Amino acid sequence: MPFEKGTLNLCVLKISGKLPDNHLELFQGKVAGKLDDVSDKPQVGWIGGRHLLERKIDESSSQIAGFTHLNLRISQRKIPPALLRAECRKEELDYMVAKNVNFVPAKVKWTIKKEIEERRLMSMPPTISGTPFVISPKDGIIYLSTSSTARIAIFQEILEQTLKISSVQLDFANSSKILVNENIEKYKAVQFCNSPTKTSAELSARDFLTWLWYHSEINQGEVKMRNHSYNCLIEGPLTFSSSEECEGGVETSIRKGMPSRSAEAKSALFVGKKLKKASISIARDKDVWKAAFNADNFIFTSLSLPEGEKLDPASAFEERIRLLAEFHSVIVEYLKNFFALMNSPNWKN
Repeated sequence: MPFEKGTLNLCVLKISGKLPDNHLELFQGKVAGKLDDVSDKPQVGWIGGRHLLERKIDESSSQIAGFTHLNLRISQRKIPPALLRAECRKEELDYMVAKNVNFVPAKVKWTIKKEIEERRLMSMPPTISGTPFVISPKDGIIYLSTSSTARIAIFQEILEQTLKISSVQLDFANSSKILVNENIEKYKAVQFCNSPTKTSAELSARDFLTWLWYHSEINQGEVKMRNHSYNCLIEGPLTFSSSEECEGGVETSIRKGMPSRSAEAKSALFVGKKLKKASISIARDKDVWKAAFNADNFIFTSLSLPEGEKLDPASAFEERIRLLAEFHSVIVEYLKNFFALMNSPNWKN
């Protein structure tokens, strides 16, 4: 599981209100059903964090070092498309021979397909996929390991049905409002050139990421937090994007070599494009966090954490969640610096 070792995708959510004291019981109340009962309709439910077959949700299976660790599992039976096509073709050929015709009516094709699906479906093994997550009860933060916006929406819907509390994704707008106390609607988008190209008038996460790139080049991306100094490095591949109203290509992707120093990067800024995706590294002494960052949805993919100490499983898990929280706190600190600079007399320069 990604929270225990290896890289992970990271989407951060904040729940409204207090996490219910009996939340494990509530999750157990909507536990995923038995795999034997899975049909062609997706079966969605909660399972423990240890593996995708863990249907027992309690302190022993789903709580580690004060954190709640679970999965949202989606199960479904499907007939492989190639097998379904082959079975349908065989039945259709048999039909043409039996009827002495050289074509199969559409209605007959539909009937053949439905009969095969009914006959074959329950003999197919169910496909299962999980979306692992960790809840920090102290601050109501959820670390969700997915980069799929569809999965995030499903997770939020099922979570509200289960706990009767809502959650918001901490994207650029929500992070600014909830964690930094800044409303992005009162700011205008940043203009880096005098090009007549039309761009969005609203401040966006692309402005933030483009500034972070600048900050990493000028000041080594330094930020100080809790007696520690952190540095940020922005690397390729870089994806620049502009509003759909502009003339020419909407996106420019630059790979290999030194994208951040390339003429293509300069040209992208010159025509009004801003940095949308990049590889981001954050370093504290010898510890390094590295991920691909999509500014639009504020999701980090393939996030690697600093090497921890060789500890027992529970302590190692706790250390990784602490490192995740530290990474997110540094991103929030960069947001604070970004808005502080925007509100200073030095912003224009």
